[in-house]
Amino acid sequence: FTIPFLFICLTVSGFSQDITTSRKTSFYTYIFKITESEARQIYRKNLAVVTDSFFHTVSDSFPTNKSFAKPLPVGHYLFAFAHENELVFEFKSVSRLQVKTLNNKNDLALHLHDSSGNLVSDARVLVKNKTIRFDKNTQSYRLKNTHHRGLLAIEYQGFTSYYALTTQYKIRKFEKVVRRILFGRPLSYVTKIITDPIYSIKHHQPIGWLWKLKRIFTGDFWYRAFDSYQIGQRKENRFERKHRGFIIFNKPRYLPNDTLKFKAVLLKRKGKAVKREVSVFIENTYYSQEKKVKMIQLKPYQSGFYEHSFFLHDSLKLKLASEYNIVLKNKKGRIYQQESFKYEDYELKSNTYTFRSDKKAYLKGEKVVLYAKGTDENDLNVLDARLSITILPTRAINFTDEMVFVKDTTWHFEQKLDALGETKITLPDSIFANAELEYCVMAEFLNSNNEKQSKNLSFTCHYQSQEFRLNLKNDSLTAGFFISGKSQVTDAELIGYADKDTEQAVFRKKVKLPYQEKLNPYIKTYKLETDKDQVDLALKEQNPELQVFTNRTADSVFVQINNPRKLPFWYTIFYKNERLAHGFGKDNFNFSRKSTITQKYFVSLQYVWNNQMREEE
Repeated sequence: FTIPFLFICLTVSGFSQDITTSRKTSFYTYIFKITESEARQIYRKNLAVVTDSFFHTVSDSFPTNKSFAKPLPVGHYLFAFAHENELVFEFKSVSRLQVKTLNNKNDLALHLHDSSGNLVSDARVLVKNKTIRFDKNTQSYRLKNTHHRGLLAIEYQGFTSYYALTTQYKIRKFEKVVRRILFGRPLSYVTKIITDPIYSIKHHQPIGWLWKLKRIFTGDFWYRAFDSYQIGQRKENRFERKHRGFIIFNKPRYLPNDTLKFKAVLLKRKGKAVKREVSVFIENTYYSQEKKVKMIQLKPYQSGFYEHSFFLHDSLKLKLASEYNIVLKNKKGRIYQQESFKYEDYELKSNTYTFRSDKKAYLKGEKVVLYAKGTDENDLNVLDARLSITILPTRAINFTDEMVFVKDTTWHFEQKLDALGETKITLPDSIFANAELEYCVMAEFLNSNNEKQSKNLSFTCHYQSQEFRLNLKNDSLTAGFFISGKSQVTDAELIGYADKDTEQAVFRKKVKLPYQEKLNPYIKTYKLETDKDQVDLALKEQNPELQVFTNRTADSVFVQINNPRKLPFWYTIFYKNERLAHGFGKDNFNFSRKSTITQKYFVSLQYVWNNQMREEE
C-alpha cells in the first residue's frame, strides 16, 4: 500500500551559483528500509512523524531523473531525495499479500491472496488489536455485523503489513435498535425537541420544527393553508402520488387528420390495477386557458389496461405547432396519468436507409457481416422495405496461384428488411475467390410505393495472412497462431501482469501454440510474445459474464448465479435484516425458499475480475 507524497522542508546552507542553470534535485534518490514499528507510526498518523532517526538503513539508490525498476524485497521503505533546500520523501510498503474488501453492507470481510491469486488462509489478521479469524464457509476473514474502521494489521510469514480500513459498513444491530427507538415514533417527538435546535445552530438556518414554527409567522403559510387553489393542488398531488402508470402513442407527432392511438396502464402505488372508468381529455401543455376537450369516458379492456384511438379532425380546434396532453382523470377530475404529443403540419420526409459492414478488411475464413436498416419520418422501421445486394470484385491485390478464376459478379441476394432493428446479412465464405481482392457491395432499397434508394460500400478480403490470437473461452485463456485462418504450431512466451502499468510480471512461461490454460481473474493483462509479433489481452476490456438472476412465484423466491468463467465469488442473501445464506463458490449457484409475494429479499455479491473486487446487488 502507498501513502501519498508528503513534503518536509529542511533549512540547509549553500554556496553561490547560477540559479538558472544549476541542478534543482539531488543526483540520486536513496531507498531506506524502516522497521515495522516505524511503519506502523506512519500508517496510524502520517508522514509528519518521520524524523532523522527513520533514515538509518540504506537499501538501494537510483538516479533521480529515472524510475526505479528493480523489485524490492518484502518490507517498508522511504524513498528520499533533495529538491532545492527541501527533503522530499515517499513511503512505500512491499508485501507478499494483496487484500480485497468484501463489502456486503453488513460484515467486515477480507479476502487475502498472493500475486498469483492463491488464497491465503493462515495469516494473522488484527483490527484494533482484535483478531479476525478465517471463515472456511466464505473463504474469507470475517467479523459478522460490524463496521470496524481503523488500522488493519496482517502478519504473514514473519512480516506485518498495514492497511487503513475506510469502507463504511452497516451499523451494528444494537445501534440500529437504539436509533429506531430514539428517532422513531413516538420518542422522536421528544428527541427532535433537542436535536433540531442543535442542527439549526450548526447549519445556521432553522431545521425541523423550528422551520415549521418560522413558517407560521410568514404570510406564505396562511396563504398556502387556506387558499382554495393551494388546497386543491395538495389534494391533486396526494392523488397522483397514490397512483402510477404510463401512456404510449403510436407516433410522437401527428399531422392534421391523422389518427391518434394510445395505450395506458394505470396502477395504484402498491401495484394493484385501477378498474374504474376514466375520462379522456385533450389539453394544451402550455396554455391552461385553452379549452379542455373531453373525448370519451373509457372503460379498461382488462384491469388497469386502457386503449383508444380518434381522428384529429378540425372540430377539435387544435392549434398547429403546439404540444398537447392526453390526460386520464377520475370522475372528480383528479389526474391518473398524462402524456404529451406534438401536433404539427410537418412535411413528410422520405425514408432513410443505412447500410454498413462490421469491418473494412477480412481474412479468408472470417464471416463477412453486413447490416441494413430503413426508417420512416418517425424513426420507425419501414415495414414494407426490400433489399437487393450485388457484390462485384473491383481490384486485385494479390493472387495465390498462377491461375485463379474470379467471377465478374461475386454474389446477388434479395430479402425483406426485418421489422425490428437492423437486418443482418452473413455472406457465405464460398463466394470469395482464392485471392486478395477488393469488393464493392451495391445495395438497393425498395418499398411498396416504388421508392428506390441505393447505397454502396467496399471491403477487402485477404486470402493469406498471419495473426496471433489471445482470447477468452468460458473459464479458459486460449492462444494461437493462424495463417489464413488456419491454426499453426509455433513457440511463444505467455506473460501475466497484475499491475495496471504492466511493469512487474506475475509469471513468464514458454508455451507451444495452440495453447490453453485456466483463466486467472487476478491477472490484469495477458501478453503473448514471439520473435515476430505480440498481442495483449486486458481483462478490463472483457466481459466477466457473471450474472445474477432472481425470480418469484406466488409462494417461492429463487436466486441463480451463472458463472461460466469460474470466477471466485462471495454471496450473501438477506431477508429484511436477517442473513439467510452466505458463502463462497466458483461454480453456478442456486437458492430457493418458500416466500410470499410481498416479502423483500436482498442479494449482495462480490467477485474478482481484473485483479479487482467487483460488486453486484
